[in-house]
Amino acid sequence: MSRITIKVKYFASLRERLGRAEDRLEVEEQASVGALWERVRGGVASDVGAPGAAGPPPGAILATVNLEYARAERLLRAGDEVAFFPPVTGG
Repeated sequence: MSRITIKVKYFASLRERLGRAEDRLEVEEQASVGALWERVRGGVASDVGAPGAAGPPPGAILATVNLEYARAERLLRAGDEVAFFPPVTGG
């Protein structure tokens, strides 16, 4: 299977925990948003610098693909821009 390049953006606390706002990543063609999150979530530690700490579970993260909300099973295509961000609550 061939590989494609996508742009991944991180917002709010995810950006703070990762220490960067975006990545350009190569993934397998037909990879899903959920598979992409599983790949990057290892870098979203609950405590910055904690080795091997898992990030938030996939259901607690919102994702968009090309500025449209996307479910975990959505398949990615070359050139897609994926954004991950935690749900926002008001009060």
